[in-house]
Amino acid sequence: MFTTNKYYAKNQVRILEQKAEYYIENKEQIAEYKKEYEAKNKEKILAGYKAYYRTENGFAKRLKYRTENDEYVRGLRRAWTKKNPLKAKAYGANRRARDYAAPGTYTDKDVRALYVAQEGRCVYCDKEFGDKFHVDHIIPLTREGTSNWPSNLQLLCPFCNQSKHNKTHEEYLEYLAKKAQVVA
Repeated sequence: MFTTNKYYAKNQVRILEQKAEYYIENKEQIAEYKKEYEAKNKEKILAGYKAYYRTENGFAKRLKYRTENDEYVRGLRRAWTKKNPLKAKAYGANRRARDYAAPGTYTDKDVRALYVAQEGRCVYCDKEFGDKFHVDHIIPLTREGTSNWPSNLQLLCPFCNQSKHNKTHEEYLEYLAKKAQVVA
């Protein structure tokens, strides 16, 4: 092993030149092999990336990049959020649910299914909300024993969701009934 290191140190320039020539001559075969390898070992490669990013060195590199390129990273995030509003809502809600230690997650597909099931209408006021809606937890995350599964979700117009606060579905219906009696 020591002799190999010695040999490499002595012939480093020549070895690198040979590698460069080989790469240029066999570029297509190398690219094809790389593509096949990545397809076969996708899980292994992703696991390696995840393991590296969880290390102190990986975290430090990401943090350094983000601080040096803050405006660029924010622009990318804004563009992605604008392009994927449902995914962004789901990610944000899943993060908040983790803060409350609520079990379960949901995706943008679950939100789309709810939208179709509710026919694009608010559960409480029955207004059409188009693409301006909030994903609401029927039993709020602030309550103990709450889940973040799709079965605990409903779509509301912004007004109803903001006036519901942390009331359950039943509590909010009672609130609306009392409010209607006062107005009448």
